[in-house]
Amino acid sequence: MIWMKKLITALLLINSTAFAWTGNTDEAAWIALTNEVQTAKTQLETLMALAGGQGVDTNYAYVSKVVLDRFQTYAQYDRDHQTLVHTQLTNQWWYYKVPDWENYAENLPFDEMAGCLSVASNAIAQLQDQLSANIVLQPPVDFTSGTMSFGNGSCLRNGAPVFPSNFTWMPDGEDVDVAFGRMGGIYYDLADLDSGGNVKSWAISGDVDSVTEQTARNIAFGQYFIGHRAASWMISANPAITNGARNFVRYDTDSPLIRGWFTNHWSQYLPQVCSAQGYQPRMHLLANEPNFATREGGWLANNGVSENTMNRYNLWLQAKYGTVANLNSVYGTAYADFDAAEAAMTMPIDPDAPGTAQGGPVWFDWCRFNMDRINDFFQFLKDGVKGYDPLSKPVTIKVLGGQLSNAWRDDGMDMEYLADLMDVTGADCHTAPAGLTLLNSFDMEWADNYSLEWIEQSMLMDFYKSLHPDKPYFDSEWHGLDTGKWKHFSMDPDYVRSAIWMGYTHGMNMMQAWVWGRNDDGSFDTVNSSFIGEVLTQPKALDAYGRTLMELNAHAETITALAKKERDVLIYYCAESAIQDGEYVGEMEKIYEALKLLNLRVGFTTPSKIEGIASSKTILVPPTQFISDSALSALQAFGGNIVMVNGAVSSFQKDELGFAQTGGISPYASVSFSSDAETLADSLNTAMSALIPATVVNVEITDAGSIPAYGVYSSQLETNGETAVVLINLSKDPRTVSLSLASGNTAAYRDLITGEISSSAHAMQPYDVLLLRVEDTGPSPYVETVIQWGEIGGDSGIVSATQDFAYKTTTYTASSSANPSVGASYYPSADGRAPVF
Repeated sequence: MIWMKKLITALLLINSTAFAWTGNTDEAAWIALTNEVQTAKTQLETLMALAGGQGVDTNYAYVSKVVLDRFQTYAQYDRDHQTLVHTQLTNQWWYYKVPDWENYAENLPFDEMAGCLSVASNAIAQLQDQLSANIVLQPPVDFTSGTMSFGNGSCLRNGAPVFPSNFTWMPDGEDVDVAFGRMGGIYYDLADLDSGGNVKSWAISGDVDSVTEQTARNIAFGQYFIGHRAASWMISANPAITNGARNFVRYDTDSPLIRGWFTNHWSQYLPQVCSAQGYQPRMHLLANEPNFATREGGWLANNGVSENTMNRYNLWLQAKYGTVANLNSVYGTAYADFDAAEAAMTMPIDPDAPGTAQGGPVWFDWCRFNMDRINDFFQFLKDGVKGYDPLSKPVTIKVLGGQLSNAWRDDGMDMEYLADLMDVTGADCHTAPAGLTLLNSFDMEWADNYSLEWIEQSMLMDFYKSLHPDKPYFDSEWHGLDTGKWKHFSMDPDYVRSAIWMGYTHGMNMMQAWVWGRNDDGSFDTVNSSFIGEVLTQPKALDAYGRTLMELNAHAETITALAKKERDVLIYYCAESAIQDGEYVGEMEKIYEALKLLNLRVGFTTPSKIEGIASSKTILVPPTQFISDSALSALQAFGGNIVMVNGAVSSFQKDELGFAQTGGISPYASVSFSSDAETLADSLNTAMSALIPATVVNVEITDAGSIPAYGVYSSQLETNGETAVVLINLSKDPRTVSLSLASGNTAAYRDLITGEISSSAHAMQPYDVLLLRVEDTGPSPYVETVIQWGEIGGDSGIVSATQDFAYKTTTYTASSSANPSVGASYYPSADGRAPVF
């Protein structure tokens, strides 16, 4: 095996430098490099065969092999089509931001092959460690068989928690299904309904064939993705149905015609397609990135709203106020009737104008109405698909990840209502790595402290999982690898790993990453995909994605239980302040960040959910200038401790319409708001010190100068007498984490990912991930019992024993050489005696 060690050494030297090809790019250099990759892949395959023959797990290595297989094709395509790649680059308005963009197309295939050498070297080195028993990797889930289902806040295979995954537009192929996940689904569109009222036959037959084939290959879960486009004949006959259209819902949601057409479509389509899928679980994706902004400057708000919507607004006002005199007394107007009030509302609404300004009654009423009408639209969609699905399968919505922290609430997205409505809470979140190339407007404040942007993803999941811990969570367009706002052209695979780990430790149950931008031959869509900088140009990042999901699935039960653990500190989310105060959600997000730096179990509650919260919990109230009487009463009725954070203005100054609020509370503690999360964390830690629950393991974080520091996410789970701890270094700087038992006892820690025993101190680089289990290092009670009895199979003698805490087995060694079973591992007998061999 000397040749193998030499190869690993050479390849690890390549891996130690950043990839930006600086060597020759002529044909001779290309042949030499591709030959190296082929040699490395052959050696990996040889090692995999050896490992498989010895019963050593090769699933992780298989991911790397698939990456090598695919990129040999992809890189060759890029080498053969440099002009096309260059054109694709320069077709993007941001082409000049790409590092060394003039030579990008020429260097890309070389970068890809160099990345493949890194993938191969790491895979070979890991397999060598496995074969030498330096590490023991637990086998991941085999998704090729088994029964998939939804569980209580989880996805299940044969009743055990699992984490399904895949990529958007990933091609069919058993190799990529095994390596990156085997979720599936179909897309259908309202536009498939013809002018005669019939769903086009090919639309049904094609999807019947698709779901039948997916079921045969055990592809699950499937999403039935609804397309919200009106057919051309619908628009020609009824032009008004496009009034109020938005980006992905391109028609008037209040049109009775739209609802009638959908009902007709579902009645024909869903019974046939759903029945063809058989036993495999599915979910209905009701809408993609819905947003119905109506303020000046809002996303497509200049499209206005329809006459149907304004008629509903009129009726909404009547239902709320009863008489126009009541409305006038609140608004300070002199409308003759509700029609006049409707006519006075022009779109888009101006949040700064005296009559419609944010903070006043008109603004609140409009935003609340807009939410109510969109809630009704989603309820219609949910009732329709579940009604025509023979098994009434669950629904989800692809809610934009930043929706909770969006400073505006004029967009119709009622976060609590949607969380309640969805059966599978859904999102489209992003994370982002250090060193990215910025393409569009994107808040980079996080880069001052962190190696990755993690808050959007974590906060939305903590919101969903605290309101509905029993519901699975699905990110159906995970933007951790690129977005329209940023690209990274040499993404650190450790970033990919840490970003995905942050997702699943916060409650992710399944994910579909954006995006698989190639065909099997390496070609790419030159119209709808930028392709440049996507993960299909970065073998190390793709390898990290597949391997991380393997790793997570090997420990899915522990991680699922970690994510479902109850929240100790709950942020009081007040929708009225979110509507009326443009600073509210930004301050709420900063408070959330500070609490997470303290590694507290953080969640959310609302006026409608707080009644069921145990008094042992702590409620934290952000600066809440606007609050209704009912929301304040719900908070006042809470029997536990309340901590308030006061901003530039005191809380509870106004009711939801902007009039004086006279009520208040006497909190356990009150701290001043700070826009610096670490300063705020210090203040909260001091104020809440007596309220912070004790943990089994104390976690101390220090910087390079041994000064207490923040930045390592930590969570722990105590179950069945065992404690698991997850650590992820989010900081942009190295951190040292020191662990100790609160009991004062000594302990060792087993790395559950590699099976290695480690010490209590861990030097963590940015992006590092650890999953540890506490293991007692005291003498085993079984050792004492065995020595007392001192007998094995009738042979007397001194007996010693060592215990493997990972697998709860004990190895007994006797002084008698006559016993053929000496050195074997056995579970101790129920009475504590040494087993009879």
